[in-house]
Amino acid sequence: MQSIPVLIYHHVLPEGENTAVAESLFIEQMRFLAKNGWHTLSADEFLAFKKGALEIPRKSVLLTFDDGWLDNYLYAYPILQQFGHKATVFLVTEWVEKASKCSPVHKIGWKTHKEAVQLAQTKPNESVLHLSQIQEMQDSGLVSFESHTHRHISLHQQSIDLRRELEESQYFFVSRLGKPSRHLCYPFGHYKPEDSLIAKRCGFEICYTVKNGANLADGHLAEIKRFTVKNKRISWFAYKLFIFNRSYLATLVEKVRKQ
Repeated sequence: MQSIPVLIYHHVLPEGENTAVAESLFIEQMRFLAKNGWHTLSADEFLAFKKGALEIPRKSVLLTFDDGWLDNYLYAYPILQQFGHKATVFLVTEWVEKASKCSPVHKIGWKTHKEAVQLAQTKPNESVLHLSQIQEMQDSGLVSFESHTHRHISLHQQSIDLRRELEESQYFFVSRLGKPSRHLCYPFGHYKPEDSLIAKRCGFEICYTVKNGANLADGHLAEIKRFTVKNKRISWFAYKLFIFNRSYLATLVEKVRKQ
């Protein structure tokens, strides 16, 4: 049975690190997809597949980027254009709102995820996507944008008002990008079973986790499985795609991880 690998990226940078793929390696990964017949999906195509409403090529994959970092525009986007690949970026909408109060920045002066997060709190325009950059990427037809909540706070915190968090994020999408988001990515992968019901009432049809496993055309939309792309050799990348494109292997990985 067909399973769709859903890949997690955060950063694409000149030099790789724990949560960043080196620019040269990202080129190699995107070239691998192109040369080996992989079809990159939009978020809505993936949703239609999950509902059983869309037949897609056997070798299909969903590329996702978490948080909405500036390097997604500066480094990843030109490479996506080069190969014609689609991707989805999950935005922390409060960060984008704050970053967009300043002029867009077209270079980065940081090297690590930790530095980027620190700047997101103090000088977000130096590490987070600007609205004009988001609109340019969206207009290309290659990159779609969805919600990573408004403030990127762990849903394990008892004090968080998830409904308000999601409503504020939806307001951004409607007022700034012209349509609501239907896809929600949980911050840090933290969530409770009832959170998908709250998300649905706020207009989100499908929720993404950081759990490994199979993504089948089964209509189950509450816990989309993803795996993090590491700054490792292309053979590792190819191996992961092989595993998570096969339901029996992907399910086996999920069972082993639970033990």
